[in-house]
Amino acid sequence: MEVYTVAQAKNKFPLIRRNAARGIESIVMDFKRTETGAVSVISTDLLNRVTTEALSGLTYQWVDRPGDSITDTEENQTWNLWNEQLRLHGVGLTKEEAVYSLVEDAMNYAEEYFDDLEYFLNPKSERDGHYWILRGIKQCQGNKEKVLEVIGLKKLLEE
Repeated sequence: MEVYTVAQAKNKFPLIRRNAARGIESIVMDFKRTETGAVSVISTDLLNRVTTEALSGLTYQWVDRPGDSITDTEENQTWNLWNEQLRLHGVGLTKEEAVYSLVEDAMNYAEEYFDDLEYFLNPKSERDGHYWILRGIKQCQGNKEKVLEVIGLKKLLEE
C-alpha cells in the first residue's frame, strides 16, 4: 500500500485510480492540515461488496401482530416490525403498511446520517457501525422499491 501526499496524489492520480480499480488501496495524507486524517483511494467494487455483506446481515422480527394481547381485555390492532441492526421499526394496520413504514424510516435515517456524518461516525454515537447499511440505502436514491429489495424486506411481503 502506497502512501502519498496530496501533491503527489494529484500528480499520480491516473496511476492511483488504475491501482484502485485493480484492488490496490492507496493512502493520501494531508500533512498541511493536521486535523484531517488519512484518506483511502480504493475500488468502488470492493466498497460495494462490503455494503452488500452488511445488508445481507439484516434481520427482522414481527414484534406485535393484530390480535396479540396487550392486556386481558385489549388486543393489538397493528403490525409492528423491528430491525435490530439499525434499531428501527415500522408500524401499520397491514403487513405491507408496516414494511413500508420501516422502509421510510430507513430512508429518513440514511438521509439524516449522511447529512451529519461527523456526529454519526463518532464511536460515542453508537451508530458508527450503521455506515455500510445506510450507504446501501442511500445508493437507492429515494426509490422505495429498491430500498425494499436491498434491505431484504421484499421477502416479508411475499410470505
